[in-house]
Amino acid sequence: MTTPVTPVDNPSLPHRTWCLDGPNQPRLIELGTWSQADGGDRILVASAYAGLCDTDAKIWRGTAANPLVRYPIILGHEWIGRVVKDAQRRFPPGEWVVVEGFTPCRHCRECNRGHSNWCLSPAHSGITYDGGFAPWSWVPASALHAVSPHHSPQAYIFVEPASSVIRAVDHLVDRRSRSVLVLGMGSVGRLAVLLLRDRLPQVTIMTYDPVATRSQWAGRYGAIAVESVESEIADAVIECSGTIDGFTAALRAAQAQGVIALEGVPERGETAVVAPAMMHFKELTLFGIYSSTMQSFQESLDWVSRREAELASMLEGPYGAADLPKLMERLASPDRRGKLYISWPSDINAEKVRQSLEDSVFGY
Repeated sequence: MTTPVTPVDNPSLPHRTWCLDGPNQPRLIELGTWSQADGGDRILVASAYAGLCDTDAKIWRGTAANPLVRYPIILGHEWIGRVVKDAQRRFPPGEWVVVEGFTPCRHCRECNRGHSNWCLSPAHSGITYDGGFAPWSWVPASALHAVSPHHSPQAYIFVEPASSVIRAVDHLVDRRSRSVLVLGMGSVGRLAVLLLRDRLPQVTIMTYDPVATRSQWAGRYGAIAVESVESEIADAVIECSGTIDGFTAALRAAQAQGVIALEGVPERGETAVVAPAMMHFKELTLFGIYSSTMQSFQESLDWVSRREAELASMLEGPYGAADLPKLMERLASPDRRGKLYISWPSDINAEKVRQSLEDSVFGY
């Protein structure tokens, strides 16, 4: 049973958030007790809106498979904010910026090969440096993308997850898939349906989620909700649940010579029993989608700007950062109405933060 938590119109002061000292070791900190030095070529950004996802919950529990995770850390890798301080004046104070969660170094061997998502020295918001669940953070300049929201800047928290889903959908575009099953209808699954409809308008889209009401949402986009995945029903599958059950269901549901895109990430150490002969005789192609690339992130920015109002309707919130422990529970709730997100009070602006820095109140 989850603890009730209520969205707020404007989270109240003082600005408090949770620092994660280790797995299941959250520590509530007041603004001013947490300091982080300016790391050279970094820009100070005040967080405005930040989304929660299963990766955050896994880092919270200590079960994330990502080897880059470090503690202590303030989470938040899907966020948008405003520029506060840029010593090199690349961004004017107050400009809206989206943070590229996974930021490649752009000069290592893998980056030079065009595999920026395999960068050997990446920076990762909310994983290797403090993310959007902090009131503000020093962000690598290369991670920032200026945007001009129309009415719903909170919609831009979808840029980061959509940038990964775009890569999965593009694989299916290249293979000219005719039918696609989306497994798991959380936020990532919904993004997959929207992107499939935009990029493969003629494809038959099917959806499955153990919570039947989640699949019904996709009906407005012509998707067909299926009641079970015990047989071969699609020539392509996008697995978005990040569970072992979802993985094995994808293997069952894929038709001969089908393709399976693993968008969801199971918890560290989880294993599945797979029959190699079945994969052999069905001639299945299986591939994982690890993070975004520089190209897919830019494509995602453009896509979200066109879908801003629609994506904003897929959110639940805003909540306050102090409620994060309750929100980690709510992530697993079957009655969750959309992607959970937090916001910071609108009075966090460039001028106030700059004055705070000058007064040395916050230790930066």
